[in-house]
Formats: sequence, structure tokens, C-alpha cells
Amino acid sequence: MVLALGLTWHQPWRPGVVVGHSMAPALADLQPYLFDLHYYARHRPQRGDVVVFDHAGETLIKRVVAVGGERVTLVEYAAGGPPLLVEGWDVVRLRRLVRNPVFKQSVRLREAPVPPGYCFLAGDNRSSSYDSCDFGPVAESAIRGKVLGVPPLCDGLRFAASPADTSRL
Repeated sequence: MVLALGLTWHQPWRPGVVVGHSMAPALADLQPYLFDLHYYARHRPQRGDVVVFDHAGETLIKRVVAVGGERVTLVEYAAGGPPLLVEGWDVVRLRRLVRNPVFKQSVRLREAPVPPGYCFLAGDNRSSSYDSCDFGPVAESAIRGKVLGVPPLCDGLRFAASPADTSRL
């Protein structure tokens, strides 16, 4: 037992557990995952990577949507609230839509550059994700590792929520 723990301690990967629904369907609430602590010491983050990072004292897991030097398109509403990320073919359709006088006063498209050394991160389930749309681009130095996937023999496994956690489910 001691030997097994010692070997795990020196591995470049660490286990984690998803908390919340922001990465569904790729990663479900309470699903275990593995992440590589050293991957970004050798590589730069790439669009599509799923990363573990620190923000405001919390450890979060999100997908890289854009890297430094790229731009993201956001929808902002006159009524307020966080902007929404728009990708791909939706940008073209929304540009046409916001030209319509009915929407022109209530919706605005904004292109935002991602500064060098930063990433724009978002959950796969955008409607329930606290991400770069809320707090802006994340410094690459805040990224703790790259998610490798679900550990072998854990596919479909979910940890049970503790009684203290049931209020968020």
C-alpha cells in the first residue's frame, strides 16, 4: 500500500472529480478524470484542450476556445448579464440578425481579442457554465494541467454527493 501511494505521488498526472454540469456531455457531474500536471511545461494550450485551472481560489475545468492572438465573438444584451460566446456559423447568422432594427437596440456583437499568454475558456454546456464569458481570459500560468480523460475502469462511474453537497444538485 505504501509503495503504491509513493508511485502515484511521483506520477505527472493527478485525479480530479468534476463538480457541476458545465462540461456535460463530455464530462458529467461527479465523474472522475485524470489530468497531466506537466503537459503545459512542454506544450502551449491549444484550442479544444480541456484544462484544469485556478480562478479566484477555485479549481475549475473548462475547454480552451481561443488562445492568445485569436479573437472571440460575444453577444451582449442591453438588459445586462454576462455576454454569451458565439462560435462558427452562428457568428454569420447573428451578424445578419443584429442588423434588424428590432434587435439592434437590445443585442450587440463584440469581438474581443485574447491577449498573448492567455486563453479564453468555456464549458461545453454553455448555459450552465461559469467561465471566461464571466471573468475574462485566463493566464496560461493559471492552468494546472491538461485533462487526459476518464481513468480506466471509471467510465460511467460517478461519486455520490455528500449530504452537504445535495443543495447544489
